[in-house]
Amino acid sequence: MLSKCSNPSCSTTFLHLNEGRLYCFETNRTSRSASVRQAEYFWLCDRCCSAMTLRVHHGAEVVPVLRKDQAYRHRFLGITNLHDGINS
Repeated sequence: MLSKCSNPSCSTTFLHLNEGRLYCFETNRTSRSASVRQAEYFWLCDRCCSAMTLRVHHGAEVVPVLRKDQAYRHRFLGITNLHDGINS
């Protein structure tokens, strides 16, 4: 169940489908008897999805990453924490 933004450094609470961006990834769950494919949903808030997207890391964990069109801009501005913005 979705409860907050999938960016670990963001605490924005999920309230409405029309805010932010919803992602669906197929995951493999292995039980004692069989491997089951299952849809799992993730959400990025408006603020985070403007600069990030979600990717499956090493075939298992879903992680936020900079969108390609934002990577240069953030490196140039010296942004390290995407949620908090520019370093002071």
